[in-house]
Amino acid sequence: MKDIRIGFDEAVTRFREFLCSQDWSDDILWLTRSRISGYRRTYWIFRPEQMTSDDESKRFYDHIRQGPGSIRIDAIGKSGDKTIAYVHDWGGNSCLLNYGSI
Repeated sequence: MKDIRIGFDEAVTRFREFLCSQDWSDDILWLTRSRISGYRRTYWIFRPEQMTSDDESKRFYDHIRQGPGSIRIDAIGKSGDKTIAYVHDWGGNSCLLNYGSI
C-alpha cells in the first residue's frame, strides 16, 4: 500500500487550503491532549490563546507517520477569528492523510 502521508509542514499547508475552501480561518490554534479536559459531554480547553505553537502537534504527527496508521487533521471549532485544529491518530493500516471540519 502506498504511503500518502506527507511531511507535517506540507500537510499543514494543504490543511490551510482546505480550511479556506470551507470558509474557515487559516489562522490555526493547535489543540493538544495537554490543553483539554472533559467530563461526560463537557470539555474545557486551557488557555486557547497560547495554542499558537505547532511543536507538540508536529511531534505527534511525526510519531504517527512512523507506523502504518492513518492521520486526520480536523478543524474542531473556532476561538475568535482563529480555527482550533487537532491531529488524530486515525488508526488502521492504510497510511492515509485526511482533513475535516466539524
